[in-house]
Amino acid sequence: MGKERRILIWTITAVMLLLFSEIWIKNEATSHVVNIIGSLVMMRVFMKAFKNEGKKVTFWLTIAVVAFMVDILLNLIMLSI
Repeated sequence: MGKERRILIWTITAVMLLLFSEIWIKNEATSHVVNIIGSLVMMRVFMKAFKNEGKKVTFWLTIAVVAFMVDILLNLIMLSI
């Protein structure tokens, strides 16, 4: 399998985990855990897909990683409440 195909499969997996956690899971704790896993997978996909790009892409990659880290932190806070 090529690199592009693996990235596409991981992207679809992460998006489905994020959608699945928000829409279909009724248990709040399980929803937060699945959302954290989806965010981690999506962050990994972004980092692999845009690893060796220009300065502008690296800047937006950093913004995306920070956004996923904030999402993970918020889910961990909500999970602990």
